Amino acid sequence: MSKQSEERVKVNLGGELVDAVRVGFTPIREEWNEYKLDDGTILKIKLVLVDVLRTEKHDPITGDPHYIAKSVNIVTAIVPSELKKFPRGVKHEHS
Repeated sequence: MSKQSEERVKVNLGGELVDAVRVGFTPIREEWNEYKLDDGTILKIKLVLVDVLRTEKHDPITGDPHYIAKSVNIVTAIVPSELKKFPRGVKHEHS
């Protein structure tokens, strides 16, 4: 295990300060979710995990530990040309 995987921290879980351990991870697959908006735009969103903490708290029914996942959302859009507006003097490619 790496030192990062063994790092112990305190986290706020539902208003209670609890012990947690930073858990290392390896991405298996990070895919884009794609949505077609009513205006014709294709919106692409990907969640990218950046940190995982396993708390000392456990689910009373399953016995599974509670995890805290920190992530960022990557968002991009494919916008129909009729919705695009450019400032005067800015060169752009026509699609």
